[in-house]
Amino acid sequence: MIGIHALFGAFIIGIIIPKEGPFAGVLIEKIEDLISSIFLPLYFVSSGLKTNIDTMSGPVSWGLLMLVIATAYFGKIVETIVISMILRISTNEAVALGFPMNTKGLVEIIVLNIGKDRGVLNDESFAILVTMALFTTFVTAPIVTTIYKPAR
Repeated sequence: MIGIHALFGAFIIGIIIPKEGPFAGVLIEKIEDLISSIFLPLYFVSSGLKTNIDTMSGPVSWGLLMLVIATAYFGKIVETIVISMILRISTNEAVALGFPMNTKGLVEIIVLNIGKDRGVLNDESFAILVTMALFTTFVTAPIVTTIYKPAR
């Protein structure tokens, strides 16, 4: 009904294929090359073509983007700090763990594309959420390497 039957179908096929024997290994080797070199880049091109940054015009749209980014970071970092306090992990390590929790990646892009295709998200909402997903993913490594300096 929401258009994700292909995802579940592919998952079910992955579950029912026998893991023992050479068949699974050869299949994975062949499929991984095809997906990572052709299909995955094409999917991101398709998502990029659907994203119209021009719809984010004006201070309200950019304010919403900043609010969505801040909310995502605040929620994940606070949750990680609370759990880290319970487990007696340092605050510095907790904050460094909270930032990678915000990397959205492929799964969020897939869900956003489904939402856009089904008309749940308008162009502006889609652009804001895709931009947030990309921003939080791209800035994670520089932020974590700046914040967290492990003892050697």
